[in-house]
Amino acid sequence: MSYFVIGMSGVTCGGKTTMSKLIQRSFPWCRVIHQDMYFYPKDYPGHVRLPEINDHINFDNPAALNMDKMYEDVEKILRTPPQGKEINGVARNGEIAPNFAEGLELLRNLADINIDTSKYSNIPILIIEGFTMFEYDDLYDKFDIRFFLTLDEETCRHRRSLRVFDPPDGEGYFDHCIWPEYQKHYKHFIEDRAGIQVLSGKTQISSLWKESVEHIIQKMEEKFAYKLNKAKENL
Repeated sequence: MSYFVIGMSGVTCGGKTTMSKLIQRSFPWCRVIHQDMYFYPKDYPGHVRLPEINDHINFDNPAALNMDKMYEDVEKILRTPPQGKEINGVARNGEIAPNFAEGLELLRNLADINIDTSKYSNIPILIIEGFTMFEYDDLYDKFDIRFFLTLDEETCRHRRSLRVFDPPDGEGYFDHCIWPEYQKHYKHFIEDRAGIQVLSGKTQISSLWKESVEHIIQKMEEKFAYKLNKAKENL
């Protein structure tokens, strides 16, 4: 059975990783790839630098990411669909998914949304999470469902200020880089584009989680209707 591929994207600190981990909590056999794992090292000569911010690297520019390697890893997974469930990213042959992160410890205390997903446990699921994934047509076309989380500028700035980054944001990095790059990305690749479900990152997390899982189930029912019905008949 082929993979069901979920794209989880959005603004920085909008809740992409949190939502990916919660979806993984609902579908604990899925694999996860995080785009952040594909940043080039700091000494990469192709980085775009910002002289107005002490030559700080522009990590919000697509040039900061090794997308060829990410695409290669995605292709490797999709070319070899598993024969059965994959628990916590480990296939039956023992191979670990590239850059897999379990994520099941996060938000353990959050009340469950009580949606039974066991019916879908034979459907392999791949979550691809990152902030610019929808810019790449070859990758975009692989997603069965796409989510994009937004924030207003004030909320985004506040959340960003509470997090620690390596290297740390230079003074003015948000104003000169993060927010302008996000606005450009949203205008060119997200706004009014069919096939992307845009969600507010300010919505209560349980509501976002429930809504996302319900959408995923609906899409899986559409894609695998025949196979799901056959499995039901064999029970």
